[in-house]
Amino acid sequence: MKAFWRYVDQNGNQVAGITYNNRNGNGNNPAYLGTSNFPALSHNRIYAHSIRGKQTPTAEGGKECVGCHLTTDMMNTFGADYQALWTAYTLDQDYDFVADNGLYPDLQQFIGQNTNNQLGHPYYVHMQAGLGSFGLMAADANGCPVNPLDTDANRQFCNGVAPADQFDPDNIAYDLDRTVQSTGITNASYTRPFLDLTRGPELRIGAQDPTMSGALGVDLLTKLADPNTYLILDAWIDANGVPQGNANNYVQYSAPY
Repeated sequence: MKAFWRYVDQNGNQVAGITYNNRNGNGNNPAYLGTSNFPALSHNRIYAHSIRGKQTPTAEGGKECVGCHLTTDMMNTFGADYQALWTAYTLDQDYDFVADNGLYPDLQQFIGQNTNNQLGHPYYVHMQAGLGSFGLMAADANGCPVNPLDTDANRQFCNGVAPADQFDPDNIAYDLDRTVQSTGITNASYTRPFLDLTRGPELRIGAQDPTMSGALGVDLLTKLADPNTYLILDAWIDANGVPQGNANNYVQYSAPY
């Protein structure tokens, strides 16, 4: 779903750094008209989560409510931690905050080891919205991961040194899965097919190109993930398909997005 490349120039020399599949030029164009200082990967194809198949004990299947929405349980339990990361990372892009506060093991647990958000954590919702996984997918200018959890010395472009052994947040050049800013401005490139405006123009309100497909617009981003203006669920379906919260308010439905 995401692509980046090295290429050989006309003199036969391979470029030193990675480059991105820039259909519209944004994927490797930092700090341009509101984009991030740390570009993301292109996201060239967009698959609806409704085509993922049925969820079973051995198959991931579709996403339940907690895959995309904040809930009262999430915010009552983890709200203060989430607010701190929202301010430091999402708004201020302060990667030192994540490292200095020793948050990588938490991110490993609540994002990396939390398929479908069985743990009911807001970090997962933030990542699913395209706002990034708080630096878990960061890379340096050569494409080597900038990650204190990765002990594999065989990672390509890392010169035989494990990312954990050379970790320095100041080396971050790309935040690969932060495809959109909280303002709705995309950090990545995409194929830009036209959106069918007869079926849901509200889904891209506040986006950089609201009539084109792509990352979520600011209207949905704030409802899904902003801890200050979110639409919080007090009744929801958990990752195992079980209704939770206020049962009187629970209605099973298929969301338009």
